[in-house]
Amino acid sequence: MTSAPSAPDVATVTLLMLLATTLVLGLNWRMHPRMAGAGSWFAAHLAFAVAAALLMLRGHIPELPSIVLGNTCLLGGFLLMLRGTCAFAATRAPSRLMAALVLAVAGGSLYFHVVDPSYAARWWILGPAAAAASLWSLAVPQRALAREQGWLGVGVFAAATTLSATIMLAVPLGLSARETGVTHLFEPSASKAWGLAGASVMLALQAFGAVLLTAQRLQGELQRQALVDAMTGLPNRRAFDDALLRAVEGAQRAGGAVGLLLVDVDHFKRINDSHGHAQGDEVLREVARRFVAALRRVDFPARVGGEEFAAILDAPHPGALHEIAERVRLTMAATPVTTAKGLLQVTVSVGVAHVGSPGVDAVRALYHDADTALYAAKRAGRDRVVIAALA
Repeated sequence: MTSAPSAPDVATVTLLMLLATTLVLGLNWRMHPRMAGAGSWFAAHLAFAVAAALLMLRGHIPELPSIVLGNTCLLGGFLLMLRGTCAFAATRAPSRLMAALVLAVAGGSLYFHVVDPSYAARWWILGPAAAAASLWSLAVPQRALAREQGWLGVGVFAAATTLSATIMLAVPLGLSARETGVTHLFEPSASKAWGLAGASVMLALQAFGAVLLTAQRLQGELQRQALVDAMTGLPNRRAFDDALLRAVEGAQRAGGAVGLLLVDVDHFKRINDSHGHAQGDEVLREVARRFVAALRRVDFPARVGGEEFAAILDAPHPGALHEIAERVRLTMAATPVTTAKGLLQVTVSVGVAHVGSPGVDAVRALYHDADTALYAAKRAGRDRVVIAALA
């Protein structure tokens, strides 16, 4: 009678999970090589794999590299996860702490293998060091990430980080409290079995969290690109239309007022024809910079056409709008724009419209009035401000 094949043990399952997560994170990095942190996350699981191989080869290779180098590589995996998360969150990794932890684990593993052999003591050095790296990752960078892109990917990643810290502290506690006779990694041990089972879950959560964070970052970048003018960095027409609708609806609810400035660069075609499109682009970028500088922080500037800019203003009366519009005009004309082909004097025409307690069709009426005022400023000689009521 043939015996049934034995089921894989916890260590084998953990190793298979590690190989799978290393492959997933490697593909994630290969697909998004410029994504901050992706390379470090892949390198972290690669370090875990190297550590597992070194520890599993104990008895087939000298014990010194198996134990000392294996433990150091295991810690290196946790530190690389921390480094990747810091890079992704655009925060500085704690380099001194990381170097100190590497020295502590390498030196401690060497001492408690050669001088005073103790399996539990090696875990008491490795475990807290790895937990410190995980807790730092949990406490600092992930809080910044949550503000940027919500808690979905961050939550999964935080769960993995919390679990890794828990495992790395629980194993030495279990060895010291209940399993003092355990002397090496492959000796049967409840702490080892539970630790490896938890590690399998942790590895899966880390990989899933990293992929989620990457996907959310890419989605956010695509959304921002869809709403931002690539040349000037200002919101584009789509973002402007959405903002104007929200501003008018908000004014309708609160009984407030909305002001609109339309700004057009005078004789811009002449600039392109005489000096080239490259210089024309330089002029547009400088106009955008001056436009933002002349407005208030509460105003919403945008580039809505080729050489046309707009701003949504929270202004209670037309006089305040006229003051802001004049500041914009004067800021543009104050100094020539420096280009690769020399200085160019640039002026703008400004059309202003104002709506208090807007009606049902206020968005279209507001834009129409500002556009009419803008063309009135052009017809009147350019480099001037016209209020819609006087157009």
